[in-house]
Amino acid sequence: MREIKLRTVDLIIKNAKIFMDQQVYDANIAIEGEKIVKITKDSKILRGEQYIDAKGQLVIPGVIDIHTHLRDLQYKDKEDFYTGTCAAAHGGITTAIDMPNTNPPTVSTHLLKQKTDIAKKKTVINVGFYGGIPDKLEDIDSFRKLGIFGFKLYLSHSLSQFDIEDSEQLQNLFRKLKEEQLSLLIHAERKKDIEEILEQKKDLGLSSQELYLKCHSEEVEKRAIEYILHLNEPINCSIHFCHISTASGLQCLQEVKKKGKKISVEVTPHHLFLTLKDLKLHGSFAKMVPPLRTPKDIAALWRGLNEGIVDIIATDHAPHTLSEKKCEFSQAANGIPGFETLLPLLFTALHDGKISLSRLVQLISENPAKFLKLPTKGKIKVGFDADLTIIDLNKRQQINAANFFTKAKYSPFDKWWVRGIPTVTIVNGKIVMQEGEIIAPKGSGTIICPQM
Repeated sequence: MREIKLRTVDLIIKNAKIFMDQQVYDANIAIEGEKIVKITKDSKILRGEQYIDAKGQLVIPGVIDIHTHLRDLQYKDKEDFYTGTCAAAHGGITTAIDMPNTNPPTVSTHLLKQKTDIAKKKTVINVGFYGGIPDKLEDIDSFRKLGIFGFKLYLSHSLSQFDIEDSEQLQNLFRKLKEEQLSLLIHAERKKDIEEILEQKKDLGLSSQELYLKCHSEEVEKRAIEYILHLNEPINCSIHFCHISTASGLQCLQEVKKKGKKISVEVTPHHLFLTLKDLKLHGSFAKMVPPLRTPKDIAALWRGLNEGIVDIIATDHAPHTLSEKKCEFSQAANGIPGFETLLPLLFTALHDGKISLSRLVQLISENPAKFLKLPTKGKIKVGFDADLTIIDLNKRQQINAANFFTKAKYSPFDKWWVRGIPTVTIVNGKIVMQEGEIIAPKGSGTIICPQM
């Protein structure tokens, strides 16, 4: 898009510290419609219908969360597209991609259309969708035409009649997705491995928490990763490994990435900041799969972030009702809400010297945009989409789960002190969140597709 001299535009962000081209600049941003049309230090040449005075706060490209569970449909008691996207906007997230394990699961184009129609009426940010593996692999072509971002494969359970334990079928899936130029997202825990451990350990008198940790051990993650890498070796389908949590799992992936394979790696904030001690402290409120790990694993994940082994940070926002968490551990649902703690946790880590601003923006904005094939998102640049997150780097506050916009008003991070709070979220040139309030109307968000 050609940069033009402006008279009056829709929105101007003035007095901002803008992260662009790997540096921070004191400048102003002019927005017309859904696009950034000018970035300049000279505020005198700009006039706007609406202004935001950033007052020296940091502006980064809108945060893109590639791994979310927005629920709705028959899970709307856990979360719906409105509460979920409000929570995302409150957390500074401008784009969220929804996983297929809803009820009903997104394993047919009919169900994808149903989910999309509901989402259009409720979202306040950009939302896209992944598919579950359909009964018949030939249906993948129809999904692609509807703008799916990829397919999620749960190796521990199937969402359809597709046989997740048939290695030949899995390789056929890899070939089909490579042909369609679509990514496969992997939850790296195999049903076979979990069931074998459960059978071996069930009569040993272990507590439900101890048995859970055995069934979802470091070795289980590593073996699943090795299994998928082996099957994909002759095919080289684009594979994304979700929520990697262990040092040994990350080591496997590092070795394969060095060979130039089409592999990407994701970690979550809960695996970066919480350990087994937090599981013991919070019990079912810190239960997720894969589970929390040791300080050694956390150190490896942080090294992976800073050395480029890890490509993306995503929340795996997985809300449940209070009754589903406040119960006996073995019966408790897996997952925690993550939208509204993501940036405060990561910017606190930045203040603590654990990561640079440049690397952080790569992990939460630039690389997710590349992975999703969204060429006009992920950077602050003239001609790019006006998806922006403004952060008060110096604001310090205590996380209060009772004030979350998500329906899941609990968190193992509750009462943590954090520094670096999102104050404004702009999506496609419109202010969605400002100073903790959602000001965009229900249904004002956009359903997005890859731009292939």
